[in-house]
Amino acid sequence: GRDGRNNSGWSYRWFVVFGEGGEVDLKSEVTYTLNQCTLDPHNESPFKYLTGLLKLSSASPDKFVNVEGRMEECLEKCKGWDSVHAKCFVVDFDEDEEVKKRVCRELMEEDKVRRKYWEGRLAKI
Repeated sequence: GRDGRNNSGWSYRWFVVFGEGGEVDLKSEVTYTLNQCTLDPHNESPFKYLTGLLKLSSASPDKFVNVEGRMEECLEKCKGWDSVHAKCFVVDFDEDEEVKKRVCRELMEEDKVRRKYWEGRLAKI
């Protein structure tokens, strides 16, 4: 079976999907990745892959249909999960500064190893 927690598997997926320079269905990739995030919100790998997809689509909006709608869907799902990785995604992509600040404060308490990092992120908002 497939192991969605295998970071090397996600790296390989990126290489296979984007390595040849062919036509990529980003909407389909985002949908697949969101489903993987849903299966295990505590797994960082699909969130990092999703971040890469959305950054790529932002850089090339002609390649991605309805990025705003997909982003809203991603953010709404992440706001409902009690997951450091989902909350990090919200801090990275939500446009509401108050939401970002609130989530940074939550992460300062929940993600104690990176507390200083979250303090720095909060200070920059």
